[in-house]
Amino acid sequence: MRRAACLLLLSTFVLGAGCKGAPKKDDDVKDEKNEKSDKADKKGAGSAGAAASADAPKAVAPNPNDAFFTIQENKDSGVYRIRAGAVTKLEAGGCSYIEDLAVDHDGRAWLRCLGKVFRSEGDKLVEHGQLSSVMQLAIGRDGSVWAGTSSPAAVHRLVKDAWVEVKAPDGLDLTWDLVVDDKGKPWISTKGAVWVREGETWQPAPLGNDKPEDSYPSKVVPTDDGTVWVLTDKMAFIGIENGKPGTRTFPNFQEPVARPGGGVLVENNTGYAATITVYDGKGKQEKTITPTSDKVFFQSSGDSSKRLTADKKGRVWIGTGYGLIVVEADGTTMQQLEPGRVPGLTGANVQRVAVAGDGPELPKLGDKVRGGVKGKVNVDKPTQVELCAGFIGGFDGKFYGPTPCSGQAVLRSMKTDKDGNFELKDVPPYNMSLLIQTDATSWVRRDPKCCTDLKTGQVKDIGSFDP
Repeated sequence: MRRAACLLLLSTFVLGAGCKGAPKKDDDVKDEKNEKSDKADKKGAGSAGAAASADAPKAVAPNPNDAFFTIQENKDSGVYRIRAGAVTKLEAGGCSYIEDLAVDHDGRAWLRCLGKVFRSEGDKLVEHGQLSSVMQLAIGRDGSVWAGTSSPAAVHRLVKDAWVEVKAPDGLDLTWDLVVDDKGKPWISTKGAVWVREGETWQPAPLGNDKPEDSYPSKVVPTDDGTVWVLTDKMAFIGIENGKPGTRTFPNFQEPVARPGGGVLVENNTGYAATITVYDGKGKQEKTITPTSDKVFFQSSGDSSKRLTADKKGRVWIGTGYGLIVVEADGTTMQQLEPGRVPGLTGANVQRVAVAGDGPELPKLGDKVRGGVKGKVNVDKPTQVELCAGFIGGFDGKFYGPTPCSGQAVLRSMKTDKDGNFELKDVPPYNMSLLIQTDATSWVRRDPKCCTDLKTGQVKDIGSFDP
């Protein structure tokens, strides 16, 4: 597998229903005849041997340099692909809620959606195989595909388009994670234990004097240079090199993300600002990337291990609440793919990113879309209002800083006139919430369902609101 940062996708395992049917055991596969293996090679994902129509349109082949990202934002939610400078939203095909995203070296996206495995086939997502209750999905650098299921906890490997059960470690807890290292070996972490599969057996990970985290599964991060980073009970990632614990560490809040060819990316963020440090395979710091507001807007949109990656050209891809940031290999040239500037892109909250090979040619950016928003607060005196991209899910009145929107890259604020009228300018087409100050220390949120449909130069009237 030539892509490093998309080789693992970890997710917490919860108790669920069992698998449909009876997955094969290792011995079953070894005993199959060559004729059956040949037939299995010809089957599509979950096709159950159904023949394609002779006049069906030719399938779109995967591209080994495609990029994929997911957006979680109401009607704009889904999986998007970048290929040859164009953005395409893939047909969901039953993948209604995305839990994991990875990409293989052929450029096909793999997803875990509500406990089932899907794969991109052309412009569609297709359920792959007959496995259910999938709680982990991992793609190896060797192209292998692994999945973990529940009730009971079991490990499966995809062999000739069929899921084959592999004996899990004894004592596997109900909560665990699964990744695959650069040699194709699966690693499993659970509460108080980390195993690696050596041949046909599971062995405890060589952590030396350190112990795995015992209150939740330890994070495990394999890299292309052979180092495997494991989060221990000392709240630090230690690097296992050549089967032995090394001296390099990262604190637990700096989760490393693997780079193609070796080394890692480490993000530090405050929610509305970030720095990404790039390390080579020997731990030497190569550069620091700072997405600054004079170039791009940053807002954290979730777990950095899912929305941060790199391609083989050295570009760094960052999912944010304001769209997708791509930083060139020089570490300073960067651009932001956001709604209104890129045909085919309608949402902004990018939560997962996966890139194959060198990555694709990027879309040409249009002019930034900016408009105005006006409305009225039902008051009889000047009142402070703010419009920002936070608090879409709710606001309980608690905030840090002078105002609820303080520190956000996209913030528009003003005082109304004495009759409560306001007009905010230079507003981008993001999901924005209106906040109204009620006294010196209190604010309320009013959701104007603004502003993803805003057009250039438009002044949108969002109506009136009680404070």
